[in-house]
Amino acid sequence: MVNIKEIQDFINSLLYKTALNKLEQKYKITTNGEELPSVLFEYDANKIHLSGATLSDLENILSNSLTSFLKYIAIKLVVLQDEPDEQEGNDEKDVTISVDDPYEDFLIIHLLEYYLITSDAGNLINYLKKIKIPYSKKYCEQLKKIYALL
Repeated sequence: MVNIKEIQDFINSLLYKTALNKLEQKYKITTNGEELPSVLFEYDANKIHLSGATLSDLENILSNSLTSFLKYIAIKLVVLQDEPDEQEGNDEKDVTISVDDPYEDFLIIHLLEYYLITSDAGNLINYLKKIKIPYSKKYCEQLKKIYALL
């Protein structure tokens, strides 16, 4: 299993920073610039483990498919932005208090989804269920449709 130090090194790598910079330049998607809480590295390590991917797989995407990957994120954020929040068992109307920019590690979840869509599509639904995404099946289909738009 990947450890916290390896994830910190990955997030601080030139490859990862280049992806963040290009995402900001081309699609105006920014991060909050704050130091990441250590618990986020633990969450990232767990998600990587549950996906079956390695950091090498994620580096490969950033090295060889960066343009397609960044376009995937941009399309995904636009498509899902207007989707209603479908929390299970919650019939109350949502109230948005504030929307903040994400921490720098936010690319990891998108990298894992992209990796699974492109390399192990049959495992995508299982991964989404393992990380407890509500309505995993519907979300899985949405991701596949988003990828098809590339």
